[in-house]
Amino acid sequence: VISARKDAAILYALRAGLRNTSQDFLETRIACDYDGSLQRLLDKQRPDDGIINQELMKHISFVSSTSKIFMNCGKDSSKVQKGEDVRRYAKTRKSAKDTAEEVAKSFSSRSSEFKQSPTALIGMDAAGDEANARPEAFATAYRYLKSMNINNLTFHAGEDFFDILDGLRTIDELLLFMDYSKGNRIGHALALGLSAENFYQSRHFTILAPQQVILDNFVWLLQRCKNYYHVQIPEVFNGFVESECQKLFSCIYHEDNFNVETYWESMLLRANDNREYREDAEPSQYGYYAKFKECENKDAERIFYLYFQDYDVRTRGNIPFQVKYDEYIIKLIENIQNSIRKELHDRGIAIECAPTSNMLIGPLYRYDDHPMLNMCKINGDENDLSVSINTDDAGIFCTSLYAEYSLI
Repeated sequence: VISARKDAAILYALRAGLRNTSQDFLETRIACDYDGSLQRLLDKQRPDDGIINQELMKHISFVSSTSKIFMNCGKDSSKVQKGEDVRRYAKTRKSAKDTAEEVAKSFSSRSSEFKQSPTALIGMDAAGDEANARPEAFATAYRYLKSMNINNLTFHAGEDFFDILDGLRTIDELLLFMDYSKGNRIGHALALGLSAENFYQSRHFTILAPQQVILDNFVWLLQRCKNYYHVQIPEVFNGFVESECQKLFSCIYHEDNFNVETYWESMLLRANDNREYREDAEPSQYGYYAKFKECENKDAERIFYLYFQDYDVRTRGNIPFQVKYDEYIIKLIENIQNSIRKELHDRGIAIECAPTSNMLIGPLYRYDDHPMLNMCKINGDENDLSVSINTDDAGIFCTSLYAEYSLI
């Protein structure tokens, strides 16, 4: 009975997403190892069941969903089992790689009418806890799919974060590490349109986050925002950030020779497969990488290796650290938001917003404060973005597309 109920629930979930079978189309997320079981359900159906059929399947496309919930390996290198991968994000990287290869295989073998495989995959989506796995963990998998001309890619970013600065860095890393371009999508991206004034005032201008996150945010601010987005950083804040970077680097890496350019180079190398920088490295399974090949700075490579491989560095990096901002952070964040919005606008990258989900789990207090109103031309922003309204997890949030449009 339980099995039959589960099977029926899957089919009804698909059918419920379609109102008019002749006009509606549904793109749904499906676990990479789930397409086989769904195919079996379709094969078992009788023609007169009326729930879903081959003709209806032509209106449904499937995107393989991989999650960021695969926890980092937190073991001391002296206690790991033989052959165990202890790199940062090791399990997430493997999951992303396996999913990408499955998508590529399914995509290349599908027929235009889905006759061979009604559940053929047409893209990939990564959702879940941002703090658990940054874009660097998925970068090689996404670039692999783009090299296979698979452009239907979504990554949830700027949705849950320690600081708006952190959320904006996550969004920017999609552009930097994944070569995001027209046709690629970002899930939620609340950090792009969230009111900096409301956010920081509600937190009394105080942010608590892991030391590693704050160090990376500050270095990204000094290098990427200052040199690429040309954001003017107040002199007093610039001095504060440089001082905090020195302190945090010393605490995490137990070294006193911090250099912001060298550390930034080490951050860029995170888009690569770090096995290329080990003496015992085997050839990378991603033969079309690394993304950042021209690194002659051995100090940057060493820091990069410690970041990924050293258990003590990882442990110290997870220690909470408190930052107290002044009110100039508001204008600075607004300038960064505008710069990144312009970049996304110029690249033609779309944003998927889910109002109910955002209100329930995001840092929002009023419906009319929803960031999407600052992302598109409703408020007259010259860098208006392509923003869609979505249900996210309709079953979990007890909503529908009707309800989402009504809310907005």
